[in-house]
Amino acid sequence: MSTLNAQMYIRRDTAADWTSTNPTLAAGEIGYETDTLKYKIGDGTTAWTSLEYWLEDAEHARVLVSEIKTNNTTAKDLAITCGANKTIELGTVVYRDELQDLTIETKNNPSSNITDDITEGTVSWSDSADLNDYAFMNIQINHDWKIGTTVYPHIHWFQNQNNSVNWLVQYRWQVNEAAKTTAWTDLAMDSLAFTYSSGALNQISHTAAGLTPPVGAGLSDILQCRLIRDTNNDSGEFSGTDAYTGDADAMNFDIHVQINTLGSRQEFIK
Repeated sequence: MSTLNAQMYIRRDTAADWTSTNPTLAAGEIGYETDTLKYKIGDGTTAWTSLEYWLEDAEHARVLVSEIKTNNTTAKDLAITCGANKTIELGTVVYRDELQDLTIETKNNPSSNITDDITEGTVSWSDSADLNDYAFMNIQINHDWKIGTTVYPHIHWFQNQNNSVNWLVQYRWQVNEAAKTTAWTDLAMDSLAFTYSSGALNQISHTAAGLTPPVGAGLSDILQCRLIRDTNNDSGEFSGTDAYTGDADAMNFDIHVQINTLGSRQEFIK
C-alpha cells in the first residue's frame, strides 16, 4: 500500500483583491484574507462580496457574523476586532458601562446636616448643608474604559417635590505613576433625567458636560469624589440657591463610561 504525501493550500488573497475580483467560491471552498485574517466559505452561488465572514471564538464554535445581534439590531452595528496587544476590541458604535459606588464615608459639621438613614438605605442632607457636609467615595477606573473619553457622574435620589437639589460633585483624578492631584474640582449636577409629577420619584441628577479626564489618565486610576448639597450655592456653580425644602435623600452614586474593549490583556495597560 503506497502513501501519498500532499500539502493542502487554502485559497487566499488580500481583502482588497478579493473584493476587486469578487469570485464565486465553490460550495465548501474557503477564501482567506491574508491581511485581515478573516475568511469566508462559499456556497457555490453567492459572490464574494455578498458572503458573510465566519468567526471562531475561544471555544472554537463557528458562527456567522449575521447571527450576532444586540438589542435587535443588525450585525453591522456590532464589530469585534483584535487589537495590537490581542485585546478584543468593540467597534465604532458607542458602548457604555457603569462604575457604581455606594456612599462609604461622611464628613459633617454639625452632625445634623448629613445623616445615614438606616431604614431607607440612604444618606440624608438637610437644607442647612453646605460645602463642609459631604459623603466621599473612591472609584477605580475599569479596564474596558475607552481611554480619554468623557465620564458622566450620576446621583440617584428620592425627589419629593417639584424643586431640584443643588447636588455638587467635587473630584480629584489620581493618575497612576503621576504626582498626587491635591486640588478638588467642582462639577454641578444640574440636569434631571426625569420630570417630577407627584409622590416620591426615583430621580437621577447628572451633568450634560460630563467630567473630562486629565492628560495621562488610564486604567486603574482612582477617581476621588465628594458628594455635596450646596444649599446656598457657595461654589457659585449653580444659577441660585437650593429651593428644595427639607432633607434630600441620596441612594447611590455612579459614573457612566464609554468602553471599547472586553477588559485588558495586560494588567495596567490595554
